[in-house]
Amino acid sequence: LINQQKELMEKHANFTEIQKEIIKQVVEALSKLIEIKLNIMQTAVDAGKGAEISINATEELAADIRKLKLRTGKLQQGDEYFKRLETLADTINMAHINEATKLIVQPLLMGPEIELRERAASYSAGVVKNGLLSLDKSLLMRSIRGDGHCLFRCTLAHVLESRLSQSSEQRTAQIARLDATISQFNNASLNEKYAFFKKTLQTALETGCASRDIVCDEETSNKLVAFLRELVCTHNRQVENDVFTSFVLAAGKSKAEYLEDMISMQRAKYGDHPEIQALSTLLNLNICVIHVAEYGKSTDPTTQRQSLGHFCAHTGNIDLFLLFRPGHYDLAKPKNSQYAAQFEPVARGTRSFIQYALEKGWIEAKA
Repeated sequence: LINQQKELMEKHANFTEIQKEIIKQVVEALSKLIEIKLNIMQTAVDAGKGAEISINATEELAADIRKLKLRTGKLQQGDEYFKRLETLADTINMAHINEATKLIVQPLLMGPEIELRERAASYSAGVVKNGLLSLDKSLLMRSIRGDGHCLFRCTLAHVLESRLSQSSEQRTAQIARLDATISQFNNASLNEKYAFFKKTLQTALETGCASRDIVCDEETSNKLVAFLRELVCTHNRQVENDVFTSFVLAAGKSKAEYLEDMISMQRAKYGDHPEIQALSTLLNLNICVIHVAEYGKSTDPTTQRQSLGHFCAHTGNIDLFLLFRPGHYDLAKPKNSQYAAQFEPVARGTRSFIQYALEKGWIEAKA
């Protein structure tokens, strides 16, 4: 019996070592596969053949990278791969759009209002296309240039349009609220940028300039985006919670480094959950983020609702609708109030990103 027990223990030890070696080889193979795919895409893009790459291919590659990060713990390596893919995906998506519309010029900072099925036509197949087509009956959209500032430019477009269309009393109340918020920070650079925002708004009111013209003017638009970036980062310097900390850790940076990246117009770091939460709080906005790819995975309304992320600052209806595709936000608007109701949260309050990640299986709860 003792000899049999020894044999079993030796076999078990060998089996464990074999398991470890298999896992190691799988991780190495997956990393090599991702490298090869990224290099092939980069070569095609460099050769001006981005439109020949299926958009599905970028979605499949993103899934491979998520698998590498979440199942093997290669977080830093996965983040580096995602950065490369985001840059490539923007170029590839734009190549498809240019091919479909025969445009070879830099896209507008904000495009005209269109039906979602028009954007869906630029995709050959896949969950993003399905999501856009499913949402087409409910929403209209404006395309925002994929330059890393899309979240902030979407927010800017909404705030300008809202302020210019409000009554004088409503506008005065909203500006007074923001005045009080910004004065608390005692930040000279932020105050200067805010003064430009208010001057731009006042000039538009006096001249009848449309909000879209302001957003599409590169110099003015970028100055206003810089204001929103600094406003958000100034606020987030004071934030201490698990959600914000999880994003800082995922980026592999200190809090100061994360905010330095986010505030920079040159680095053009695209905003995510912490930045949306800050914009909601600072600008008193109820925001609904619609994850298009997740929405397109099902036709069941209950399942589709799980693809909606809500950030609530007050008890009213949703103010700002964002269409999210991997690494990019576009601006959306319900076709009427009946359709708007389907995007309202079941209960008020912001759902924790940690809870969302648990539901998605991105992280596991530990005792």
